Amino acid sequence: DDFSAFQPRFVYQIDLLREEAELWQNLHHKTRYNVGAAQRNGLQVVDVGVDGCDAFAHLLAETGARRGFRGHSAGEIMDLLVQYGEDAHLWLAVSGETAVAGILCLTQGGQMWNLYSASSELGRQKKANDLLQWYAICRAKGWGCRCYDPSVGARCESVNC
Repeated sequence: DDFSAFQPRFVYQIDLLREEAELWQNLHHKTRYNVGAAQRNGLQVVDVGVDGCDAFAHLLAETGARRGFRGHSAGEIMDLLVQYGEDAHLWLAVSGETAVAGILCLTQGGQMWNLYSASSELGRQKKANDLLQWYAICRAKGWGCRCYDPSVGARCESVNC
C-alpha cells in the first residue's frame, strides 16, 4: 500500500552539464570497475525498443522474484514504449545472443529517468547493470539532457539539477 515495492526511497539526479570525464570520475570507484568488468566480460548494449519487450519482461520477472516485487508484462512494457514514442528507450545488455540485463528510460524536458532496471543472475555476475547505467548517462548527455535520474543502480555523486 505504501508503494515501497517499486518506488525508490530517494531520488538521485546527476548533473549532465559536466564533462564526460568528470561524470566518469564522479562514479563510485566500484561502479567504474564494474563497467570495465562488464566490457571485459564481452557484454554489449543494444537499443531494442519494442522488439525487446519479451526479453525485458522476462528479466523483470526474474528480478522481481529475487527482490520481492511484481514485474510488468511484455504488453505493459510495449504500451509504455508506444505511448511515449521517441521519449522511451529500452536497452538490453547482451552476452552473445542472450539478454542478461535491461534498462527502460524516459526522456522529457531535458531530463532522463531510469524507470526500471532488471537483470538475470548471469547479468549480475557480469556487472551488466553498471554498464547499462553508464550507457544511459552517456546517451542522455549526448542528447543534451541536463539531468539523469538513475533511481536505482548507479553509485555516484548526486546533485540537484
